[in-house]
Amino acid sequence: MEHVPDIIEFKLEIERIAKSGYIELPTKLADNLVFDFVEERFSHKWLMKFDDVNQNLIYSKKTNYLQQFVSVGLLNYLKNFFDDSFTLQLYWKDSIDLKEEQLLNTDTKISFFDIQRKYYSRKIRSVKSKLKFFFKV
Repeated sequence: MEHVPDIIEFKLEIERIAKSGYIELPTKLADNLVFDFVEERFSHKWLMKFDDVNQNLIYSKKTNYLQQFVSVGLLNYLKNFFDDSFTLQLYWKDSIDLKEEQLLNTDTKISFFDIQRKYYSRKIRSVKSKLKFFFKV
């Protein structure tokens, strides 16, 4: 579903040929962690989330909010521990309630460098704190 050019047409066709079904989709987080295809025809076109309150599937045009730095293999490994954070699972009957969401306005991405910088900055502060405690007179 995340690959099709016309998501509404796809939804209508699925509902036409089946009375119920199961859809499994990557979450926004999972979709932003892995490398995207260079070729447009293979890449994901939609980001998906599920609204538990209104019981509908919400889509928006694909936007990369994170600099992608996790391999598909690593994502599959992490999926064993965090499956509900990486996969939307939807059982539907009679129809799929689909809503469009406007894109978030973001001019900057979260980069791998920023994540590393924050990680090492925290480590350095921790070491400094331990050294202060150790050398306290």
